Amino acid sequence: MNINQVDRLENGEKLKLETTQFQGAFAKRDPAGGQVVIEENEWANYIPQIESVTTGILIDIKGGPMMERRIAAKAPDNPNDLTPELTLGQALIKSIGAYKDGENWYFKNEYTDEAHILSPNLVHFIYDRKTEKKIKKELERNKNIKNIYDMTIRPGMNIQISVPVVWDDFKNKNGNWDGGSYDQTNGLNNGSCYKIEPNKEVTYKIRLDANSKYLISMDVKGNGTGKVTVGTELMTREFNTPKEYNRQKVMFEAFEVPIEEIIISTNSTQSIYIDNFSIVKIGDAWDKLKEENKDFSKTYDQKDIYFASTDLEKYITNYKDEAIINKWVSDYKQEFKLEYYQNRGAFFIGDEQVEKVLTWDRKNQKLIFMKNMGIDRQLWFFKKGQKGFNIMSAADRSKVLDYDIEKPHNLIPIQIATLDEVKDSQYFLLREL
Repeated sequence: MNINQVDRLENGEKLKLETTQFQGAFAKRDPAGGQVVIEENEWANYIPQIESVTTGILIDIKGGPMMERRIAAKAPDNPNDLTPELTLGQALIKSIGAYKDGENWYFKNEYTDEAHILSPNLVHFIYDRKTEKKIKKELERNKNIKNIYDMTIRPGMNIQISVPVVWDDFKNKNGNWDGGSYDQTNGLNNGSCYKIEPNKEVTYKIRLDANSKYLISMDVKGNGTGKVTVGTELMTREFNTPKEYNRQKVMFEAFEVPIEEIIISTNSTQSIYIDNFSIVKIGDAWDKLKEENKDFSKTYDQKDIYFASTDLEKYITNYKDEAIINKWVSDYKQEFKLEYYQNRGAFFIGDEQVEKVLTWDRKNQKLIFMKNMGIDRQLWFFKKGQKGFNIMSAADRSKVLDYDIEKPHNLIPIQIATLDEVKDSQYFLLREL
């Protein structure tokens, strides 16, 4: 420091010190007035002690830069600890300048001065098991806690707060939603929300980066019947419709192309309501399945094969341009040719006798054979498991080939179903002819 900075400190001006270093040293003035750095002044020697008496807070902004803080926290079981108690909300106010505007919490990015939402019902919290136990203990200690920001922080807690890339609490209308309607009374605490009619689909317009992993969170309420489907054109997830508001979280990945919209649909017999909608970027996505199929193509591209059930008693065949599973008929095996499509990293499954390929007819929810149009619904990934291969649609990686394993008769239609790694009927064996 120069002499002017020293004078300002002596006059009572506050100095803010920050470091995110894991290695380094600090200078210590010797009695003669000089500055020296000695081995005992390594930061690493003090970090464990600092961590043992503080709560660590890590703010993840849109999957990019992190803001890291450590806040002094009082140990509740130590009567000699005179550290003032702080709630998590108070710690955020003091450490990153968090503030409330109406019902919502915000903070400003220290690098860009851009304001970000920080409300506990819209951000995503990540913490280790040790912190989870401490949080549970605090919630049991104080039954009046309304949300996690009212919780008293304790030494040893480590909390990551991931800030959403987009969010909507439905208090104000915007032009991104289509297909549903704003409802002013059926939200959480009788507030506003978004209403989806029975057997309808709504979309949310957005642009999300390719090769990234995201988490969609929302509070959902219905009448307890049917399912809610959430996702994109290339990947969907399902959950049962809850009777009362319940926080639902859906993880999905974007690979080759950016995501242009989120799709939410229901087959419930009554309307469903969503509130506190947010999307958090978790990080980058590695397309492991595509890499596995690239290696798989070195063996199986342009190969003639047949698909057998795991018990080797049934096989897939083309029956009048519909994919079915049939019982073995003497030594007959339906022949298919696998053709690797490098641009998508997936395979066409072709019946060369009729010059058609296996196709997912999404409109009629059938698996048929038709002329190769080069579309995603005609491309398939092979996901290897202990029981065999899941044959997964490139149009929606949550969907795989399946069949009714209980039906004893022949000509059982192959179905498209949500991946369930426990079901034997979703595994097939590949055999070369």
